[in-house]
Formats: sequence, structure tokens, C-alpha cells
Amino acid sequence: MAPGAWTFIAAVVIGFIVAWGILTRNRLTRYVAHADASWRNIEAQLKRRWDIIPLLIDVAKGYAANETAIFERVARARVLSMDAQDPREQAEAQQRLQDALFALYAMTEGYPELQASENFGALQASLSETEDEIQESRRMYNAMVREINAAVFTFPRRIIASIFHFKPRDFYILSHEEEDVMPRMGY
Repeated sequence: MAPGAWTFIAAVVIGFIVAWGILTRNRLTRYVAHADASWRNIEAQLKRRWDIIPLLIDVAKGYAANETAIFERVARARVLSMDAQDPREQAEAQQRLQDALFALYAMTEGYPELQASENFGALQASLSETEDEIQESRRMYNAMVREINAAVFTFPRRIIASIFHFKPRDFYILSHEEEDVMPRMGY
């Protein structure tokens, strides 16, 4: 083969490597952007939930004023959720908040007038809708985190991820969901 042919082959190989690197970096950047957007959706829905909870407590207090321990538990769990800084902390705080809300709903069974209240029913429906939206946003976020983490931990994309400082992210999963969401990779 002529010396010019080897130069051409080397240039083509280098060109493919550079093109692959650019495409991989762009894909990772898109994953990060989608994960960030999904997290912002989660935060917006969490804020909506945080806004509904005090209204729910106020309505319940009108019918069950002597249940202060449950109301305080829900209020404390709400504050902890509002103070959570990352997906792992938020998941832990959300689990506590869901447990506290479950206790509140269980308490309402002893108050038929409260269960029949239109305000309480509307707030419960709104909270339930918000929970569904949080769950959908959480699925989208976790799908993007799975893609980011796969790229960060698998060869050869790991090379591009480390060059451009892409880091693995924490999943946003509640404790009872861990088995269903965590990837089964050997790292």
C-alpha cells in the first residue's frame, strides 16, 4: 500500500473516533438536560403538593380538632420534604410524608362528616392527581438517570463521560420501589 493510503486510513479512523466522541457527548448532554427538566417537573409537583397539605389539614381540623398528633406529624413531614436537597433526601422525606398522609387518611375513617365534606374530597382528589404527576415525572427522571449512569459506567462511553466530567446521579425512588427501578449492572 502506498504511504498516502495509510495516512488516509488513519485520518478516516481518527475522524470516526472524533465523530463518535462528539455524538456521545451530545447524547450525554441531552440526557442531562432531560433529567434536569424532569427534576424541575418533580419540584413543581412537590410544591403543588406542599401547598395542598396545609389546606387538607385545615379542613380536617374543622372536623377532628382533637387529632393534633396526626396533624403535627403531617406538618413535620411536609417541612422535612421541603428542606430535602437532592433526590435521595427527597425520596426519604417523601416516604415519611406519604406515611403521615396515610395516617391522616386512616384517621378520617372515624369522622364520616369529614369524609363527606366536599372540600376534603376535592383536596384529596387534587392531592391524588398531584401524586400521579409526581410518579410520572419520577419515572421520566429515573429513565434519564439510568441512561446517564450507564454511560458513565460502561466502556467506551465512560471515556467521554470522564473527559467531559459527567457524573453518575442518584435515582429518585421510594424505598418500596428500589427493586423495580435499580439497574442490574455489574459495577
